Amino acid sequence: MGEIVLSTVELQELKDKYGKYFEPIKSDSEFLKIHAKLDRIGAGDKNTAEFHNIAQRLLEYVHRTENGKQALLLTKTLNEIRVRNKFFLTNNATNVDQLCDLILIQFKHSLKPKIYYNIMKLLNYCEGWLGNFNINSVVGRRRIDDLEGNIFECFNLKLSLEHLHTYLVLGQEDELRKLYLDLEVEWDKLDHQVNEKTFEKFLWYSFILDKEKGIQEHITHYKSLIKSNRWGVKFYRYVTKTFSENGSLNKEKMQKLIKRFKKMKGYSIAEKERIIIKILKKIKEKQVTNEVERLVSYHLPKDVKLKDVNQELNINLAVYENKEMKNILRTISVEAISHPKREDIYINRRVLKRIIEENAPGYIHVLEGRRSTSKENADGESDWFVWPSTEITGDGENDANGLKKKSELIKIGYQITGKTREQRWRILQRAVPVIGLKKVAYTIAGNVKLRKGQKNGVNKFSYAISEWEHDLAKLKKVYYKKDFNWPST
Repeated sequence: MGEIVLSTVELQELKDKYGKYFEPIKSDSEFLKIHAKLDRIGAGDKNTAEFHNIAQRLLEYVHRTENGKQALLLTKTLNEIRVRNKFFLTNNATNVDQLCDLILIQFKHSLKPKIYYNIMKLLNYCEGWLGNFNINSVVGRRRIDDLEGNIFECFNLKLSLEHLHTYLVLGQEDELRKLYLDLEVEWDKLDHQVNEKTFEKFLWYSFILDKEKGIQEHITHYKSLIKSNRWGVKFYRYVTKTFSENGSLNKEKMQKLIKRFKKMKGYSIAEKERIIIKILKKIKEKQVTNEVERLVSYHLPKDVKLKDVNQELNINLAVYENKEMKNILRTISVEAISHPKREDIYINRRVLKRIIEENAPGYIHVLEGRRSTSKENADGESDWFVWPSTEITGDGENDANGLKKKSELIKIGYQITGKTREQRWRILQRAVPVIGLKKVAYTIAGNVKLRKGQKNGVNKFSYAISEWEHDLAKLKKVYYKKDFNWPST
């Protein structure tokens, strides 16, 4: 294709959409040159801003020309960069919107599923708060309804698994279940595409959604595939055997296997987390529960909110012989509730009162009083859900604003230089719900301490320090509920 000449109106429309400095690509040869530059940035450079800007130009050109081969090349390269360098397109809302635009294009039949699959992986493997924020705000709230038809009608199993993945990432449970049922209805178009890899992933989605019996009926070669030596399938076999009627629970071994599962490639953190939540629920229901707590807000640890204790369980509750709670007389089946990511078990007061009366003279071990944190660990987070950090953080040096170059506040636009108090406050109002008040406050306070600690820092950085302290004071006045220790400066 020769050089594309844009009219003045077309050029202005692009600049209105992408910014006044946006320079559209004008030819296939220019596309290839800029694509090569993108790959070089991904190979070693840490300049994520330039990465997003170049990706923006390339994505816009592909969307404008609807060139399937270029779309496939570009999305393949972007995924390679994501894996190799942890550069996530999802950290830029405009890039997310552009990826969605590409799914609306009807590329050639032979290329379309591959392009869509690459795009869905770019969207779904969004690590970090900013990527998740953009996915939910752009895809979840505005675009997903427009995209699902084109994706589903490809009848491609790999793509359909990523479609399920999208609903899981977005937390759209009803849509996740609906899509799974739709795939079952259309399974005759998908069955021939099953291999060991897609079988493994589909197994775990059936586990998440309690559809394991259905998968046995639908997949023609289920009996041979379930014997696969792939570790993910072997882990699935161990899990299902453990929680079968006659299975025995070895909690220590299960925790070791989950630790290994966390390191597996081919699953996002969102997928792994959802699978572990399901396993932990089954553990709670399989084991004997020795103690419970009343479900009232003042019994919850300070780091747990009542609305998040929403996982319904059927537990085996111990009934003890005496008040010392030493000898178990029997176990009883009881409806209980828990936080999905924690092991604490709660029962509402009405049910608890009834079972205590019904099981007298036996005793139920009820924990009394509020704990400062959950029993999981000092941070209130269960070891089942401790994830290694995957976000690129640079060299840790500070920029002219005192904030670390890759800090979450910098990413959302907060800085002293060039911002008025009103502008900074608007940014902080957006930051608090996303990042959390505690993290925002400690980030700013940490930079005040850093500047004060430098030689002649109080005088040298007096303006920045005074502005940070002003912002901290306003945050404390508006948002602080005394639910953590406010940082000192």
